[in-house]
Amino acid sequence: MKIKKNKKIIYFLSLCLIIPFTIFAADIKGIEDPTGGILGDNISETIKNMIGGLLKLAIPFLVLAYVYVAFLFVKAQGAAEKLKEAKKAFVWLLVGTAIIVGADVIFSVIKDTLSQANIK
Repeated sequence: MKIKKNKKIIYFLSLCLIIPFTIFAADIKGIEDPTGGILGDNISETIKNMIGGLLKLAIPFLVLAYVYVAFLFVKAQGAAEKLKEAKKAFVWLLVGTAIIVGADVIFSVIKDTLSQANIK
């Protein structure tokens, strides 16, 4: 019990030391954008850049997930229960793929809707 309490104290103190440095670092002028240009001129450009970056990261994971689902189908070897689980995993993988790949389209629709309603 005492170890958990000590860990909580250490975490709290480390946050108390780290947060002020990050705040002061935000005030430094004349430094290039360390995010590689992900920050745009406005929030919609920033979100669009973030979605693009996340897509670049998500594609390899999607490929691995498809390989895993294919492995589930091979591993099932015709067993009805295992085939049912593999089909369920495949359906959810398709749903996830549609959401990830369609994120840019979803963002564009939301952005256009808000701009038509004059919400900035």
